Amino acid sequence: MSEVKKRKKRNRFRVVVTLFFIILALSAALAGALLYLRSQKPTADPKKSRFSLQSITVTGNNHYDDEAIIAESGLTVGQNILSVNKAAAAKKLADSFAYIDTVKVTAPTFNTVSIDITETAPCGAMYADGHWLVVGNNNKILELLPVTGDTPGRYFYLRGATAAGEVKLGAAAMDDRSLRITKTVKTAIDTYKAEGILGVDMRDRNNIALNWKNTLTVTLGNESNLDAEIAMLVKVLPQILERNGGSVAGRLDLSSYSDDTESNDRIVYTPQDVLENP
Repeated sequence: MSEVKKRKKRNRFRVVVTLFFIILALSAALAGALLYLRSQKPTADPKKSRFSLQSITVTGNNHYDDEAIIAESGLTVGQNILSVNKAAAAKKLADSFAYIDTVKVTAPTFNTVSIDITETAPCGAMYADGHWLVVGNNNKILELLPVTGDTPGRYFYLRGATAAGEVKLGAAAMDDRSLRITKTVKTAIDTYKAEGILGVDMRDRNNIALNWKNTLTVTLGNESNLDAEIAMLVKVLPQILERNGGSVAGRLDLSSYSDDTESNDRIVYTPQDVLENP
């Protein structure tokens, strides 16, 4: 082989090697650039997806953690907004939390949900199944409290109320008749602004009584005329207090008002010492 041919062959080899290293360098640079760009690309946030639920708010809740309400609803931030079942979430919350009277789950905007709660207030407490049952205005069992005394502490005592059935949180507390008596008494107390009444005793449904400041038992008879009897109590009690030096203890009998015969309507106050020593 001539010297000229050998030189040409060596030159071609050098060109090929040079091109190889150039291509290798360019490939490495391109790979590096791609890796850099990938590392700089923000991670997709499911919360920012156009069809994802971005926020859940709770209003009207005073007894439970908002986080517990949201968790029990089954709704989660980031889920597809089209999969949100507002009616099912509302029902689940109403069934799970005794103090919830009504609950509405709404979507104020496309990507947000609001859980709007109205709570019931306690109307009193009754005894059943070894517990004090805190009863709501909606007749739900709101709490089960241990029995540590003869009365349920700060709650209006629904003495002698009959349980509606199984004793558990959220279940109906009183049977229909007990509930009817309770509503009538509580409504009359509010209407006539009767102060100092700590409870109603309905153990004998023909001789319903009120406890006034743990000193005076007000007997009302049956449930036929409770509203008028409580109205009369508010009218005559100040007079009885005035005649007895500002304090009374014993029994105030309004039971004659339990029928429609006005001719036998009478009010009888019997002091405690007379009751104890007739």
